[in-house]
Amino acid sequence: MPVALSLLALRLVLQLVGYARLIRYPTARPGVDLPSVEDITETARHEIEETFGDEFDANDANGESSR
Repeated sequence: MPVALSLLALRLVLQLVGYARLIRYPTARPGVDLPSVEDITETARHEIEETFGDEFDANDANGESSR
């Protein structure tokens, strides 16, 4: 139990430091300590790439057919 609580405390400290860094430097890129928020198109593109893999073509996402 103390190990799990220690890991959660470490995660909390890392996230607090990451948020403080983004407050201080708003243009900085978030690191691994903060969750990244994607818009709906980026999320859909990642899901399509995971599902179809190499079969997915960027032109198919725009509604253009390469055939």
